[in-house]
Amino acid sequence: MKIFRLKLNEKRDCIGYEGSHEIFLEANNRDTAYDKSLKIAATFFNNYSDAPIGIPDKDFIFWFNGDYVAIWIDELKEIKIM
Repeated sequence: MKIFRLKLNEKRDCIGYEGSHEIFLEANNRDTAYDKSLKIAATFFNNYSDAPIGIPDKDFIFWFNGDYVAIWIDELKEIKIM
């Protein structure tokens, strides 16, 4: 297994928030890590019971609650552990 660092960017127009989230994940290769990253981005706000699943646009920006909240993959990089 390889370790990947996923950086997600988030923007909330309703309160003017912009931020980023860093998550580490395990995967056999980059393709598998990217698939996991898409699932994480799509369900990022699912820790709330009434949270919707994100709907991606053509640029794979996941939109929640219409056009008010968006999250997208900024970086997916393999981490070398020594």
